[in-house]
Amino acid sequence: MAPTRPPARRSLLDLRPSYFAVVAAVSLFPIGRMLHLVRSGTHLQYNDYWYAFDRSVSDTGWLRLDNILEFDFAHLLAIPNAIYWLNARLLSGSNVTLGYFVILVVIAQVVLLWKLLPARTSLPEPLIATLAIAVPVLLFAVNGAWNFLVAMSGTAWLTANLLVIAAIVAAQRDNPWAAGALALLASVTYGTGLTAWPAVLVVLLLGGRSFKRTLPLAMVAAVVGGAYAWFYSPPEALKATRPTRFEPLDVLGNGAAL
Repeated sequence: MAPTRPPARRSLLDLRPSYFAVVAAVSLFPIGRMLHLVRSGTHLQYNDYWYAFDRSVSDTGWLRLDNILEFDFAHLLAIPNAIYWLNARLLSGSNVTLGYFVILVVIAQVVLLWKLLPARTSLPEPLIATLAIAVPVLLFAVNGAWNFLVAMSGTAWLTANLLVIAAIVAAQRDNPWAAGALALLASVTYGTGLTAWPAVLVVLLLGGRSFKRTLPLAMVAAVVGGAYAWFYSPPEALKATRPTRFEPLDVLGNGAAL
């Protein structure tokens, strides 16, 4: 029997205008607070940024493509390195402007998570509004200010999170290959992006897609995970304490925070 496709969803939140206005107004406070913190921060990049920048930019000032898939500890930083380079080429490499980028990334996360909230037919409207408010409050919490004020970190970690969420949204809408493409991008953004693969497969199966129809994407996930494990080599300082072949599994465990 053909899988049941998910019903068409509303554009953002299934709330009446009065509730939506309250959600939007309250959401502006944590976003505005983080914007103020970033604007008041330093333009100088954090220490780790310079190592990544040195590896990813050539002597002529252009992005190096020959080592774009080299590991930085347990992470592939292909997309973050490209963003660091663009920030340096176009916006003088400021930590503040990179912080603004991270804020935009998290706003996109808020929008996607709002799209995943249930409709009024499933939950009471006040509860949906409360959950909608909780999303930006948690994502822009001051406890997580490191990712915004040390923006090179947020550019990697939170961009990967965004791609994972986007992959889940695509899977929830029964678009497996878009979900797979987003999961692949997440995998080369930060190590925790690997968690997109099991999440996408679970969402597809729970959405009614048969195991047989999900198998090709599962095989792609296995190839990506296998390639990650095969090519990963830890820094010399870690080789004495961490077996090489099990390090990628540590990354998957750490990614449970997603």
